Amino acid sequence: MNWFPLFNSDTKQALLSRDVKEALSGYDRSHVFAEHLARTDATEPLNRMLYVDTKLWLPDDLLARGDKTSMATSLEARVPLLDHKLVEFAASLPQNLKVKGLARKYLLKKVSQAWLPPAIIQRKKKGFPVPFTLWFRKEARPFLRDALSPSTVRRRGLFNPLFVEKLLGEHERGFADHGSLLYGLLSVELWQRRFMDLGLRPEQQSSALAAHAQ
Repeated sequence: MNWFPLFNSDTKQALLSRDVKEALSGYDRSHVFAEHLARTDATEPLNRMLYVDTKLWLPDDLLARGDKTSMATSLEARVPLLDHKLVEFAASLPQNLKVKGLARKYLLKKVSQAWLPPAIIQRKKKGFPVPFTLWFRKEARPFLRDALSPSTVRRRGLFNPLFVEKLLGEHERGFADHGSLLYGLLSVELWQRRFMDLGLRPEQQSSALAAHAQ
């Protein structure tokens, strides 16, 4: 099961404003995972976790990003391995056919040997990361600084401006890599400008969000 937090609990406590921490008091995000785990009939740990991944990580993260990035260049991606019959078949298989020691995608690689050369099957996975770390230290630094200025952060009331300033300084000087976290903070600020600063009523915000997502 994949969990990619932008920050740990200590960072969250330092980052969030007092009002936000009070509003989130008692909230536990793990209940979302628990609800899905309760719905699956799978008994093996790996298959239970894969079920949760299929319900959460695939539609809410991986597939959504893939669709947006491909459609942004007028391409329409296809995901043949997510054909519902294939997914149902894979879900029915025991976990020892999916992982062998530290080797993942074991069965897929075995089946692929009939069509693909070893160089392809054994090649390490490559993602498509965005170079936030470099951008925020160079060409995008002024834009980031303006968007996350102490006055702006204080006015929003969501984050601790002193801690945001600390993150910016550490990242710019190379003391730490806060690229992903800073991108998250920047996204929140740009989202607020796009949808909240317009003074839209809740129903208008919903319409604007729907139009922006298309």
